[in-house]
Amino acid sequence: MEMTPGTLAVLAILAVMLVFAMRSAVRLWTGQGGCHGGGAAGRRRRTAPADPNKDHYAYSQTFKVSGMTCQNCANAVEDAVNRLEGHLGEASLQHGRLLVLAKAPIDPAAIERQVVDAGYYVVKTR
Repeated sequence: MEMTPGTLAVLAILAVMLVFAMRSAVRLWTGQGGCHGGGAAGRRRRTAPADPNKDHYAYSQTFKVSGMTCQNCANAVEDAVNRLEGHLGEASLQHGRLLVLAKAPIDPAAIERQVVDAGYYVVKTR
């Protein structure tokens, strides 16, 4: 069977696509994938608040957060806040907001640091 130049070109394109698909799959399987459930983000253990009872928190503040594109992103933002002692975070992917409940007055700068360290942004409002 003789290969025409057109057939060879199609096979070369398919081979390149296969290489990129396999590279992406390996990154996903080895934990190097990013958001959307890929890699370590999808297998990461959640950080539960020390006290899940919302009635035990006297202070609350809402922050607008950008960069959340999926539920794993919202979970990461919540977990970042939950790592702070005396805090409980609830992120709304739909509204791009983070509700922070706290047992002591909330330090907005500390919340922003946690959110930024998790890879997202607090949108400043006037």
